[in-house]
Amino acid sequence: MITVIEKLDGTRINLFDKGVLTADFVVSPIDLKTDSENISGRPGRILTSFDYGNRAATLNLYALADSRLDTITLRDRIAELIDGNEPFYIYEGVTPKLYGFQLPGEVSNRNAYEQSDTYILEGKRLLIYRIGNGAIKFSGLTGNRNIEFETYELPFWESSKTTLELSELAKEWNINPLILGMGIEWDEDYTWEFTSAYPIVRNLGNVPVNPRYMPLKITIKGDFPNGVTLTNQTTGESVTFSGSLTASDTLVFDGVQYLKNGVNVSYQTNYGLIKLKPGENQISITGGSLTSVKFDFRFYFK
Repeated sequence: MITVIEKLDGTRINLFDKGVLTADFVVSPIDLKTDSENISGRPGRILTSFDYGNRAATLNLYALADSRLDTITLRDRIAELIDGNEPFYIYEGVTPKLYGFQLPGEVSNRNAYEQSDTYILEGKRLLIYRIGNGAIKFSGLTGNRNIEFETYELPFWESSKTTLELSELAKEWNINPLILGMGIEWDEDYTWEFTSAYPIVRNLGNVPVNPRYMPLKITIKGDFPNGVTLTNQTTGESVTFSGSLTASDTLVFDGVQYLKNGVNVSYQTNYGLIKLKPGENQISITGGSLTSVKFDFRFYFK
């Protein structure tokens, strides 16, 4: 099994290329956090709030040294890769074939661990940080290290590409593992850029996209002399801008920011937000003549 990590600056590292295999990567279900009240004279508890908490993960690394001296090199290399003080993204890898065995006459079983037909699941990644201090333990020239992590900020897997990045790739994502694990069907034509004032926006994740704590950027262009209202008819939520838009203007709802041509215009809005539920979201854009609308966000998975 092979694992790829990605630093916050975009640097990607295949651990196998550094001489480190992944024996196992175990991702736990998301913790649930609840608040409750006890009422005198009533059995049980009253649940007052219920939400997701953190998520734990354990990375079991396997290192094969060439010599006793190399065990020190591998120990330090793993520390350099994993033991930083900032979170990083992790991608899972799948090796369909079983590993081989040491052949007669071989002094090392390194060939048994050559990567073959390995797929990095490029479509989804998890943002984690290290919480455990387990040391690498060598038995002869083979070493194991179990490292405990927790998710950083959100406990969900997220798509490695945004919707607009996927649109730019067209169907090139079918020739690499971007499609794996994301619910993308090859026969479907996906787009998140529209000229219709009544588009259907698809959230391919299984978690609602909430712009209060997830990136969601909606860009509107058109002629709206008396303002524009964007409504998610599926959820009943809407956001309204009461100012005017001409064909040369650009209105952007970026998370909790409201921008016209890059200038904050929140005072001209109802401070509304729309979420995107999993599946299809029927959107309407009213108040004038729409030229184009773009929805840029990531998919999230439990």
